[in-house]
Amino acid sequence: MAPVPYYAYARAQATTSSQAELAVLLYRGAVRFAAKARIQLSSRDLEGTHKSLLRAQEVLVELMIGFKPGSDQFSQDLFGLHNYIYERLYEANIRKDVAPLDEALRHLRELLETWESISLPPSARPAAASVVSIDRHC
Repeated sequence: MAPVPYYAYARAQATTSSQAELAVLLYRGAVRFAAKARIQLSSRDLEGTHKSLLRAQEVLVELMIGFKPGSDQFSQDLFGLHNYIYERLYEANIRKDVAPLDEALRHLRELLETWESISLPPSARPAAASVVSIDRHC
C-alpha cells in the first residue's frame, strides 16, 4: 500500500491540473497498468494480470466518459478508438493472451505521446531516459 503522503500529492496534482494534464495522467496510468499486466502475464501471475487489466480498463472508461458521442465526428472517433482499446484489454483478460494486450499497449502509448506533446510544455515532458519511458517499452 502506498504511503499517505503519496495520496495527498496525487490528490493535489489531480485538483490543480488542467483537463489536458489530467488526460495525460490518465493515459500514463492506463499505460502503467497495461504494462504491469504484460509483465504479470509473462510470469503467469494470472490474478495480478486480471487486476492490472481491470485497472487499465477503468482508466479507459474514465477517458471515454469525457467524450460525448454524437456531439461531433472527432469525439465519436475518439470514443470508438478508446472503446476498441477497451475491448482489446477485455479480450486479453478473458483469454490471457498477450497479442491483444500488446496491441492495446501500442495504441495507449501513441495516445500518451500525442497528449504529452500537445498539452505539456517541453520542460514537463518525460526525458528519453526517464522512468516513464522505461514503462513504455515492456
